[in-house]
This record gives sequence, structure tokens and C-alpha cells, in this order.
Amino acid sequence: MPLAFFLLGPQCDKLWVKVYKCVWRFCSISPPTACPALSPKIHTSGSVYHFSQSDIALNLVCQMVSRDLIHEHINTEHAVAYIHLALNNRAIMLKRRKRIRPADDAVSYILSSRDKPLFKEIFIDSNKGRGVFASQPIEQGAFVLEYRGELLSKEDCQSRQYSDKQSTFLYEFQWQKRHWCIDASREDGSLGRLVNDNHKSPNCIMKKIIVNDRPHLCLFAVKNIEAGTEIDYNYGDSQWPWRKKVTSHQTETLPVDQTSHEDSDIDAATTQVME
Repeated sequence: MPLAFFLLGPQCDKLWVKVYKCVWRFCSISPPTACPALSPKIHTSGSVYHFSQSDIALNLVCQMVSRDLIHEHINTEHAVAYIHLALNNRAIMLKRRKRIRPADDAVSYILSSRDKPLFKEIFIDSNKGRGVFASQPIEQGAFVLEYRGELLSKEDCQSRQYSDKQSTFLYEFQWQKRHWCIDASREDGSLGRLVNDNHKSPNCIMKKIIVNDRPHLCLFAVKNIEAGTEIDYNYGDSQWPWRKKVTSHQTETLPVDQTSHEDSDIDAATTQVME
């Protein structure tokens, strides 16, 4: 069997996982680092691995495969070319495999009850208060943050007493033909509760993710978001006070509305993941 087929064949997936882990352990793409076991003979350019000496490339693979097998089928000079091609093909394949579905990404953070480490809380001003900003670029469609809090029935939510400020952290929605509420009024350090309203051009949308028969509200990017951009979404169609210049005679007609998050908007964007 030619070594090229052996190195690239589908039957060697497990083998190449080991080989690729070995390469990643000793050789980073940027900046390049030397392999202590093989001396600084290995360097990188872009995403392509280059081996400056054929015996180094051969020794690297021999750690995982078999020195006898390679010597039996191919000389060391040809081994460099085959290894070079195989590593780059594997790099592309493994990169594609690492891309996970946004809903699956959301589930992993839901189960761990933590936020993605791609965002930071920043105080904006005395009127707007705090906001959440991206510290790295976010791709369109990616999971952003969970609106984490206590899940309550609508009846339980209405039986509690909330201040006007606290009521802005109540998110009502519909699930299984019942009305529910996420109470995020408690300061728990989570960032989803601090994401501000943008009813004109939001960069995120809220969706329901069902995990272990419980609904979770999660934000997903509706456009590419650059680093340093504030994360926001549309709170709904209600007339929130900050959307208009409130005068004294208007104040009575602009209450803080706990039901401003439209159920139809949320239901239309529901993603269900059962685990």
C-alpha cells in the first residue's frame, strides 16, 4: 500500500488524530515555536507546515506510526512531501470538524451556567447605564449570550413585588401554550441581563433553546459584529421610556412594560435542542 494512501486514507482517522495532536503540541501556527525534541528545525508559514530537514519530518511521524513501515514504502525525501500534503489536508479537515452548530454552542454554556469569554461589561453613561461589548469579532449566526435568571410561571411572577428598575429585568415569553418569565433582576454577574435595547438596527435576536425540558433565552448574532461593538437586541414594540424624549405630560402614558418582549417574535425564532 503506498504511503500516500496510508497517510490520507479514511481508515487512519484515529492515527492522524494522534499525529495531529503531536504536531499541534510542538508547533504553533503563529508565532512559530521550536520542538524541543527535534530542535528548531521545524517552522511554519501561514497554515502550512514546512519541514526544513526530511529526517525531522520523518521522526515526527515515526513517533505515532512505525519507522519500519515508512522505510519499507518510501525514502525520507519523499516522506517529506507526503507528510507535508497529509498534514495540510488534515488541518483543513480538522478545522471544519471543529465548527459546531450555534445551538450546540449555546447548550454547552447553558449547562455550565457561564458566559462566553468574548464580552465585557462597560459603563456607558448615567442615562443608559451599563452595556455589553464584544472584545472579539462575532460571526453572523453565532451564539452570543444567555439571558440567565430564575424561570417563573406568569402567576408566580405577578405575585412578586418589583420596583420599576427591577421590572426591566423581567422577560416574559410563551412556551408550551403557557406564559413564563425569566426573572433576571438579581445581580448575579451574568452579562446577558445587561444587554441593551435597540429597536432600529439590533445586531442580535433572542431565541428559545430547550434543554432538559426547560426553556432558556439566548441571544444570537444577526450580523457580523466587530470587536468593540455594543451588543444589543430589540426589546419589543412597547414604548419604553428611553425610546422617546419623555415630557411631564407623557410620563403617565409610558410605564415600564413587563410584556414588551413579543411572544410572536420569540416563537418565530425558536430553536429546540433536547438533551
